[in-house]
Amino acid sequence: MPIIDFKAAMCKHCYKCVRGCEVKSIMIRNGHAYIMPNRCILCGQCLLNCPQSAKRVSGGLSKVKEFLKGGAPVLLSLSSAYIGLFPYKSRGQVKAALKKLGFADVRDSAEAAALATGEYVKLLEQGEMENIITSACPSIVDLIEIHYPELIPYMAPVLLPSGIHTRMLKASYGEEAKVVFAGPCIAEKKKSRAVAPDAVLTFEEIRDWLSEEGIEIPSCEEEAFEERHLGANLRYPVSGGLLTAVEETKRQRDRYRKFYVSGVKDCQEVCEAMKTGEVKGCFIEMNACHGGCINGPATAAEVSS
Repeated sequence: MPIIDFKAAMCKHCYKCVRGCEVKSIMIRNGHAYIMPNRCILCGQCLLNCPQSAKRVSGGLSKVKEFLKGGAPVLLSLSSAYIGLFPYKSRGQVKAALKKLGFADVRDSAEAAALATGEYVKLLEQGEMENIITSACPSIVDLIEIHYPELIPYMAPVLLPSGIHTRMLKASYGEEAKVVFAGPCIAEKKKSRAVAPDAVLTFEEIRDWLSEEGIEIPSCEEEAFEERHLGANLRYPVSGGLLTAVEETKRQRDRYRKFYVSGVKDCQEVCEAMKTGEVKGCFIEMNACHGGCINGPATAAEVSS
C-alpha cells in the first residue's frame, strides 16, 4: 500500500489537492486523484487540503503491536514535537503514558539531534561546501533528491535524527531490539532511507492508541526523560530551532550566512536561487512544514498547558 493513498469513492472532483501540491505530484485518472510516487515528497499537504477526507495514510500500529508480542525489547524514539502538541503537566508524564503501551523505554529524539548538531558544526568549521542545506526534514531530502538533483552536493551528509537515534538505541539495546519512531511527519514512513527505524507511527496513531487503552497523559505519574545533551536540540521541531542549536554549540566563527525557511513553496524559491547562483556561502535550515514539524500533517494537536 502506498504511504498516502486515495479512497476513490470519496474523491469528489474538487481538485484541491491538485492545486495545492507544490511539486505537482498529483494527477487525475478516471476522474479521481492519483499520487505519482516518483514526484511525491510526502509533505502531507494533500491530506490537509482535502475537504472530503478522501486520503488515507498507511498505518504502522499493527506492526508495532506485533513487535510488542515478540521477545525483543521495543523502544520508542519520540520526536521532540510532543512538547508542544501533547497534553501534560510535566514532560515525564508523556514518557510514563507511552511506556504503559508496552515500550521497554521511551527516549526523546533530541538525543540524536544533539549528534546531528555536532556534525553540522563540523561542516561549518571545515568550510568546504559552497552551501549547506540541512537534512533533518525527510520531505526536504526528497525535494532535493527528486526535484533538484543538481543541489545534492549542497545537502549536508548527516542522517535524519530518526536514523541516528535508531543506531544509538540499537547500539545500547542490541541489534535485535526494535526501534519505533513517533512524530507528526508522514515522510518518516518512507522505507528506503539509508538508516530507518523498524516502524514509524504518527502522533495521530499514538493518540488513538492511548485512547483505545484508556490512558490519559495528564493522569500518569511522571517518569523523567534522560537529559543527555538535549538543551537547545529540543527545538529542532520548530523553524529556526536547528540553527539555534548549532549557534549554541559551535565554538568558533565560520564563513557562512545562516537563515531558515519553511513551507515547500518558499523552500523551492531558495532552491531556484541556489541553482542560479544567487544564494552562495549559506547554511540553510529547511523545513517542508510552515513553522517546522510542530505544524506537521499528523500532529493530533492538543497544545500542552
